[in-house]
Amino acid sequence: MPLGKGNACTARKITTTCTYNRNNKSGAIVSFTSFLKFLVGPALALLILQFDIPGLSIEGQNMLAVAIVMAVWWATEALPLAVTSLTPIILLPALDIMPMAQTTGSYAHPVTFLLFGGFVLALAIERCGLHVRAAYGLLSLIRAQARYLVAVLMGVAAVTSMWISNTATTLMLLPVAISVTRMMRQHLTGLTAKQLNDFDVSVFLGLAFAATLGGMATMIGTAPNAFAVGFIQTTYNIEIGFLDWMMFAVPLMFVMLPLVWFILTRITNPVSFAITSDTQQEMRRRYHELGALSTYEKRVLGVFVVTVLAWISRKYIVGALGISGSTDTTVAIGAVFLLFTVPAGDRDGALLDWSDLTRMPWGVLLLFGGGFALAAGISNSGLSNWIGAQLAVLAAAPVVVILLCLVALIVFLTEITSNTATTTTFLPVIAALALEIGQPPLMLIIPATLAASCAFMFPVATPPNAIVFGSGQVNIANMVRAGFWINLLGVGVLTLLALYFVPRILSV
Repeated sequence: MPLGKGNACTARKITTTCTYNRNNKSGAIVSFTSFLKFLVGPALALLILQFDIPGLSIEGQNMLAVAIVMAVWWATEALPLAVTSLTPIILLPALDIMPMAQTTGSYAHPVTFLLFGGFVLALAIERCGLHVRAAYGLLSLIRAQARYLVAVLMGVAAVTSMWISNTATTLMLLPVAISVTRMMRQHLTGLTAKQLNDFDVSVFLGLAFAATLGGMATMIGTAPNAFAVGFIQTTYNIEIGFLDWMMFAVPLMFVMLPLVWFILTRITNPVSFAITSDTQQEMRRRYHELGALSTYEKRVLGVFVVTVLAWISRKYIVGALGISGSTDTTVAIGAVFLLFTVPAGDRDGALLDWSDLTRMPWGVLLLFGGGFALAAGISNSGLSNWIGAQLAVLAAAPVVVILLCLVALIVFLTEITSNTATTTTFLPVIAALALEIGQPPLMLIIPATLAASCAFMFPVATPPNAIVFGSGQVNIANMVRAGFWINLLGVGVLTLLALYFVPRILSV
């Protein structure tokens, strides 16, 4: 969910679907389709409840029905994702799967508040305009082959997306990408239409794909990461710190990013012309027009730097001071307090006002709560153990085969479903599978979580894909052609990561 831009439709009238819904005055077709989607989940759940499933308790069978309803509604978006996420509050207590206090307690998980702090920090950076300054400053340094400009834009997107929602990052940098491609057409008149089109596609797909890869590199970069950390902590009492996650996910980003850039600019959409000095000067002019850093920007930047350093060094500080109860969530909420108490300097009030949080993606936080409640219900009802037993047939397969199949399944499944919904639905099942085949759970959970964000073929796969598709500069054929090969690349790299990197970094 975008930060500070409403949604994709309101930000840039992004997709044809948004336009269609806006122009469909009666709304009859849309409403009837949504109603049919709504009915699919309960119909499948009722079908499941008609059978006596061997080895599964009544609570487990009820939980399976609830999981099916939520999975279908999440996948089809029959209801808003956040509304579907409230389903456990109604059904789990009513079906005697979990008491109300435990169910609603899942919505107040520490990781939910960690993500809340990250969103608030992102809102502050957007409000003061630091993202625009950083983008123009870096892009003004390039005067070489145009493919290196694509590399710089991808680098900016990836690094920014490590700390801010990949959706927000893409929306922030989309105007920069549009201005770059327009300037190319204005100043490089000797280029063919194909050269210009290949450059445009490389820029926009590079922006989207890099934002996705950057989001995979930190716990708060994308929602599935934060959910997985919370799931691991809740299920196994294993705390994965900010630095722990970065130690295996940042190398993944560093491996994937140049390979994705190479595929885009050398194979699927070759970019071989040079950037003129006029283009470079235009970027410098725009950067200098911003003037010196304002007091407001300096103070937001200070809070951002302090927060990042605290996240990275927290374990060592906590160990030295003996403050065992402090976590990454403590740091995130501390940053929130700073943003609402430090004076802005250049304007009245603090760095943020409460009214700024009207742009907060509250639905994502509810989605997390629903996911945690779903995971707890699957575990408490015994459904996870039953599912693991059914997957025992995989126990005889080599672990590399299991990993390849699992990662490939999730990568291509999440092309048509929400990556967060896919993660929340599959992690309890994957945990049960790991137990059944005798493998460390994190060896399967970590690559599966990252695979849920590693989808590049369709606009619906990730918000960054939808945003650049909505710009009108990229068509489906462009995205599918490049995305298919990058998906396969992701499957291979994630499998190797799970086999060789995760055991060494996390000692699983």
